[in-house]
Amino acid sequence: MKINNVGNNGTIDLAKIYGTQQKSEKPTSPVATPTGVEGDRLEISAEAKAIQAYKAKLEGIPNVRADLVASIAQRIKDGTYVADARKIAEGMIRERLLDKLV
Repeated sequence: MKINNVGNNGTIDLAKIYGTQQKSEKPTSPVATPTGVEGDRLEISAEAKAIQAYKAKLEGIPNVRADLVASIAQRIKDGTYVADARKIAEGMIRERLLDKLV
């Protein structure tokens, strides 16, 4: 808060300034609680609720598909794994394009 007006005697009446500030602020509507005491209220938008739901779903998905990794590792050990060069190249290009967008 910037205080510009100083009284004639060089002092600042903080109570007066604070009172003026309190009057200029918008009053909030009180929320009654079951006990009759006023309290704060929080409202979550529909978009925020959707984001929370998506986050909860994402937390349930593992970062690594262990079953797929184990399957591929076993096929590599057995010598039966054949890499598809075309899919690898497409994936690399797709990742590079996504990096440029971000």
